[in-house]
Amino acid sequence: LSNVIGYFIPSGGGKWAVEAPYIIQAGAALGVPHAKTVIAYSYGNDWVNLIQPFWALPFMSVVGLEFRDFVGYTFITWIVIGIIMLLGLTYIPF
Repeated sequence: LSNVIGYFIPSGGGKWAVEAPYIIQAGAALGVPHAKTVIAYSYGNDWVNLIQPFWALPFMSVVGLEFRDFVGYTFITWIVIGIIMLLGLTYIPF
């Protein structure tokens, strides 16, 4: 759902303003500290940007690349960072 909202509200702050009420409430219902809920949301939001690298469109137009030229690298980074984020959110105490 967050990614769908991201297409209509591209600003991170505006998107958080829409999603914060139900994300914080869900985290509280699960007994997760607010800080950990916000960090998990932020990580997840940034993590998805590696699998859909629309942030690279200006770079691609300047350099003359296409998605297939670098999307394999972002996919590998997506896997590695996903593992690091999962371990961090699981084992770092809050």
